[in-house]
Amino acid sequence: MPPKQLGGYLEKNYGWDVLAARSIWAFGPDDMGPNILMDDTLPSEVDKKLLYSVKDSIRQGFQWGTREGPLCDEQIQAPADCVESVYAVLQRRRGHVTQDIPKAGSPLYTVKAFIPLIDACGFETDLRTHTQGQAFCQQLFDHWQIVPGDPLDASIVLRPLETSSAQHLARDFMVKTRRRKGLSEDVSINKYFDDPMLMALASSDILGGGMSTD
Repeated sequence: MPPKQLGGYLEKNYGWDVLAARSIWAFGPDDMGPNILMDDTLPSEVDKKLLYSVKDSIRQGFQWGTREGPLCDEQIQAPADCVESVYAVLQRRRGHVTQDIPKAGSPLYTVKAFIPLIDACGFETDLRTHTQGQAFCQQLFDHWQIVPGDPLDASIVLRPLETSSAQHLARDFMVKTRRRKGLSEDVSINKYFDDPMLMALASSDILGGGMSTD
């Protein structure tokens, strides 16, 4: 929809502020998911011309980020006598059951749950092993959720085979995911912008709070 039409639709059906609705840049992933990218900046605080010059890059990054979403929705189906084992597997992987209902006309139960993406690797194999192959699942991306802690706090010490505390989870998830993908644990803005762009960002303070280009 054009911004004006979209703004009117969201205002009428979902109670959005019309100006905020017209500031939507993208939906994701794949231009139709549940995540929304908005320009919530003010001309008095941000150089709009500079911001719009990198709009396409920001939108591409947003689409990439939402396609790599950190949480998955598990729709697990299993016989009634396996449900207890399903719960046990989910609990070990920080899963959260949202629904547990019998499937009409069959001996099966459907268990719906959220599980962090980082704990979803090997989940289906683990599930089949603990239910003797009687449970099967379908994994779908559902939504983003804020994880406690600061993912960029390099002072946090992560110990192998030990569960991280709640305030260290963001760092724990980020480091382990990057390790699994063969990426460096060091995350720096310098890796994503060339020198001219860094200088332009620093001079405009578009990201807020100042920036060092050293």
